[in-house]
Amino acid sequence: MDYVPSGKMGLLILTHAGQLAYISRQAQYLLGQAHQDSTLPDKPRPCTDRIDLPPALLRLCRHLDRNRQTLDTPLMYSYTNTRGRFVFRACSLQAPTANPSLDSINQAPDDGALIGLIIEYQELRRSKIERRIQGSGLSQQEQKICLALADDLTQTAIAAQLAISPHTVVTHIRRIYTKLGVHNRRELFKTLLAEPAQPQTS
Repeated sequence: MDYVPSGKMGLLILTHAGQLAYISRQAQYLLGQAHQDSTLPDKPRPCTDRIDLPPALLRLCRHLDRNRQTLDTPLMYSYTNTRGRFVFRACSLQAPTANPSLDSINQAPDDGALIGLIIEYQELRRSKIERRIQGSGLSQQEQKICLALADDLTQTAIAAQLAISPHTVVTHIRRIYTKLGVHNRRELFKTLLAEPAQPQTS
């Protein structure tokens, strides 16, 4: 199955023993999704709360602890469930300097060793396309054809699947391209899979 970036990422900061020092709200949400828990907390938990990490992530922490002097690239672990794929990247960090504003970060261990853990959520390519065409202005039939194109079906196969003529399929595809401002299948999926531009702040 093909997975694509969803644009959703979160950050955890841990000790090398696996003790939580900081967790972002998005990381809490993604950990819940990875554990099939769809509940999104209203606000981040205090960093003293216990967070149950998958055993593989705890092993990742221990591996970093043993090899922190020799590793120069992040370690990676991925986990897949019915919601999608969750990619975890971990690397050693320097402890933050004392700063009154960093009240959400616990005190680091004596040697100052911390682990930065990025969680990235990747969703199925077809699921992302299906989500993005909702509200795109495409008719129900055009949406079905768009998903069939995502499944790499030929125009003849799409016609047979939807019980319409190949000529009608071609007409619908032209309308899809016009509505979405693209000229071919490659541009269509590049547009549908692209992440929305983030608003600029002054």
